[in-house]
Amino acid sequence: MTFFVLVISTTAHADTYDRTRYAATLGDIAKLQAELLTLTDRIDAGLSPDEARPLAARADERLAWLRATLTEASIPDRPGLRAKDETPYARCIVWRAGDLEDHAQDVATDLAMIARGAAKADLIPLDRRGIAAEGVRKGC
Repeated sequence: MTFFVLVISTTAHADTYDRTRYAATLGDIAKLQAELLTLTDRIDAGLSPDEARPLAARADERLAWLRATLTEASIPDRPGLRAKDETPYARCIVWRAGDLEDHAQDVATDLAMIARGAAKADLIPLDRRGIAAEGVRKGC
């Protein structure tokens, strides 16, 4: 019962998705995508554990933000919970954030591994082309 009350409370207080918020969120996701590309290049070039530690912390923060954005946008995308005019905006944010989540997780994991002294051969292979290719889906 407590969980149900918390979900309703969160839904009632979440900001709405209008065109302005949608554009701002898409812009923030694009900045994250650029950051992921930069981090991928730095990982490929080679980092020491000391260089990787602050980057790993930042990557974890950005991954947490992306997941929170994805979760928050999923609320208006659920039928009956919010105004119908929010659904297309929210759905596009869910798609865009979801498309980058795996890449952000891989980058954060690699940075954490480097920070702990892992060899380059032990890292998750990063798909720079895949990160760069992610974009707003048709209809958004």
